[in-house]
Amino acid sequence: FIKSGNLSGFYRNEIKQRKDFGFPPFFDFIKISFYGKKEVVNKDSQKLKEFFEGYELSVYPGFVSVMRGQSVVNALIRIPKGGREVWPMDDLKEKILALPQKFSVDVNSDNLL
Repeated sequence: FIKSGNLSGFYRNEIKQRKDFGFPPFFDFIKISFYGKKEVVNKDSQKLKEFFEGYELSVYPGFVSVMRGQSVVNALIRIPKGGREVWPMDDLKEKILALPQKFSVDVNSDNLL
């Protein structure tokens, strides 16, 4: 599209793909990051899955999965924009605010890695 100068075609294709794959601007992303010893991080990952039961939560290693001997892990919650589930949802907001300080939360982060 770019080579041919078809910017509107590029936009239409990009926006369709973003909608199909559940990316912004159609979804909000809530990224939760944490790190620690591998066994602790594994337990924390399981606890997060249970704590956020009912939400689409994906847990994955950080781009740099080990930093200074500590495992780095991210969790991602995707919330569709519009409809019944609109961020910030009170129940989800309360859960996020209840997380211990070792969890870092970023809404619509520029970096999901």
